Amino acid sequence: MAASQSMVLLALAGCRVFASRFPCIDNIRRGDIYVVETSEGAVIKRLTLSEGDRYVTAESINPDYAPYRIPRADIRSLWRVLCHVVYQ
Repeated sequence: MAASQSMVLLALAGCRVFASRFPCIDNIRRGDIYVVETSEGAVIKRLTLSEGDRYVTAESINPDYAPYRIPRADIRSLWRVLCHVVYQ
């Protein structure tokens, strides 16, 4: 899953990301990193609630990638990243 360049500073291709299921989107902590699953797949992003809490803003660690909004209704599951292991 971590093959994108948007989070390359956190998750290199082939690394293992350990995450804990996060049951309540209302309790996300600004700036924490999450695995977000939608109908389009899963991404690893830093999240912030926005737009009257109808959307979540997803931000990459890599500054070359612009933040974007994900409608809360589109989120199928949410996992908070606990740590990652890089294999070199």
